[in-house]
Amino acid sequence: MNAFLKCDAPGCDHRENHETLDASMVDKPCPKCGANLLTQADYDVWVALLPQFELLKSLGVLVDAPVGTPPEHAVSFNYHDGRMNISAPLTTP
Repeated sequence: MNAFLKCDAPGCDHRENHETLDASMVDKPCPKCGANLLTQADYDVWVALLPQFELLKSLGVLVDAPVGTPPEHAVSFNYHDGRMNISAPLTTP
């Protein structure tokens, strides 16, 4: 499943796309500002939600955005500090 790390530090817009997230990414520093990109708590939630995302994909409810799709044209799920944000594109590609 496509995944991304997004810096949550105020004023930092760093985002990196990954095929998936794994434990080696926990405590990874942002290359722009040095803030933590993935906390252990956020990673634990990602691992817990992954089976549900995979089920939704198998049912055809969710699909991975094609490689190279700009972030503003893809639906994204972002969990951080106990809060889930879902963003959808405002325009179509």
